[in-house]
Amino acid sequence: MGLADLALVRASLADGDFEWRGSQDEATVWQKALDDAAAGEDVQLANPMHCAIRIADGIWVNASVGDGMPNATVSAAHLDSDAHKRLSEIVRQHLDSSEELPLFDIVVQLQEAVAELPVPSEQPREPTPPPSHGPCTMARVMFWAHHLVAPSKRRQLAAWCPELRVWGIIKLGYPGYLCFEGEEKDVADIASRVRHMQWHALSLRTEETWSYSGTPEEALRACPFAQVDANARTLRTHCEEITDMGEFVARYVYYLC
Repeated sequence: MGLADLALVRASLADGDFEWRGSQDEATVWQKALDDAAAGEDVQLANPMHCAIRIADGIWVNASVGDGMPNATVSAAHLDSDAHKRLSEIVRQHLDSSEELPLFDIVVQLQEAVAELPVPSEQPREPTPPPSHGPCTMARVMFWAHHLVAPSKRRQLAAWCPELRVWGIIKLGYPGYLCFEGEEKDVADIASRVRHMQWHALSLRTEETWSYSGTPEEALRACPFAQVDANARTLRTHCEEITDMGEFVARYVYYLC
């Protein structure tokens, strides 16, 4: 169901409205699997495929597709809270249903819903993607939370980091800390998602950016949070959980030294 659903979505989109969210090697494997599925072949996935689907300017659906039901979230940093909740509710309703093509239905209904949204006086323009081999703008943020204990939040953060290609370190318990590092646009995406979660209290404590001369893949490998995975053949970002405050501080300082 998942591959057939995604194949239909991909066939209905222009090239600029669909992006694989993985390494170049992963994108090649995923595209072949999608082509084989579209040709009617029986394809089994060892791991979910991650992609981004453009609904409108600045509004994307980030999806993970495997052999079962897909997972999808809306990314729309420039929308107000009510509009974002409305679009997210559309996604939730389809994911909770037993539809045969939930992702395709999500895309179609979101396109219709976005067309009905009030147009702001000044619509933010999407940033121009940097050149393939030009400097990459990287970013790091740290959030403080009153507490971080809910398994649902931990599962979401664990899924978002590889989906968005962001390195994460989170300190569980009271208080909670959430640190993310990666390309600026991806860090902004996960920061927006974190803000839209329900928190007793949440505040942004640090935010910094820097430039890296190289490809996005090289920039991710050079991230301080990625030191333990720097030599891995296939780059896959993840979220690291720490429960002890002393260990968290020591690990955070060690990574940045």
